[in-house]
Amino acid sequence: MYLRCFTQDNPRNWYHLLPWAAYSYNTSLHSTIGMTLYRAVFGKDPPPLIRYQPQTGDLSTLQEQLQHCDAVLEALKLNLQKTQLRMKTHADSKRREVEFEVSQFVYVKLQPYRQKSVALHKNKKLAMRYFGPFQVIQRIGKVAYKLDLPSTAKIHPVFHVSLLKRCEGPPAQTVLPSPIICDGNRCKLQPYMALGHCMVKKNNK
Repeated sequence: MYLRCFTQDNPRNWYHLLPWAAYSYNTSLHSTIGMTLYRAVFGKDPPPLIRYQPQTGDLSTLQEQLQHCDAVLEALKLNLQKTQLRMKTHADSKRREVEFEVSQFVYVKLQPYRQKSVALHKNKKLAMRYFGPFQVIQRIGKVAYKLDLPSTAKIHPVFHVSLLKRCEGPPAQTVLPSPIICDGNRCKLQPYMALGHCMVKKNNK
């Protein structure tokens, strides 16, 4: 997002800023882990960058290049701070305090990759988003719940509260996704039966 700030004025050379952008991101303080990513990986603070001090004997082209690097680093730092604040504000606006009780029925929202595997539609926006309802059988920590899934389910029964939705009124008939066959990293629907067949000619075959 903060690289986008440079593309308007310099749309062809933004990729030259990738190393500096990575350095700026890895050496910035992350509120989630309470430290920089550099310290989390290497166990020590990153080495400070030495700012360029103009010298009378330096070439003019060298002075321009080093001063440009310092200006880019300052801009990257400012853009990163703005991006972090914008992302935090956007995330906080969608957060809500939700609690469920044991034996209560809830609907569960499948993960995006799983949703694509069970949605046999060209327009995935119209595919089903929630399945269930399932009964809550245990609360795990403060933000996770264990559901009573059917024995044929191949997914973990513990879900984050953001993936659950309260079932209003008496629980209706449980809606389950179609059976899934997983082959490595790919999942596809398992058909119940073949209703017909046809021959398709493609590339003289």
